[in-house]
Amino acid sequence: MVLTSTMIGEDVSKELNQMMIPYNEFLREIAKEKKCLIADLNADMQAQIKTIPDEPGKPKTFGNYFYGGDLQNKLTSDGCHMNPLGNKMMAKGILRAFGLTDEQIAAAIP
Repeated sequence: MVLTSTMIGEDVSKELNQMMIPYNEFLREIAKEKKCLIADLNADMQAQIKTIPDEPGKPKTFGNYFYGGDLQNKLTSDGCHMNPLGNKMMAKGILRAFGLTDEQIAAAIP
């Protein structure tokens, strides 16, 4: 199984995330070429972030990078590493790629 790379800073418009677009496209292509399953975690993360309400506050950031903004992180603890909700998002994406139904995933991940 191949996993696409998740976003950095939880904002698809940021430069690092734009630079990841060709990399994730390559991962999708190589998975298809090698007949591997693919968990498109980048697409899952983008979709999930849209469904979580915004909470005002300074986002926590990883290392020396500051991604700007005035909203708290939704799926990451620091703009890079997943928080518990982000871990669930990734687990669901992987289980979905293995072919589990939404009902099976709901039973596996409360």
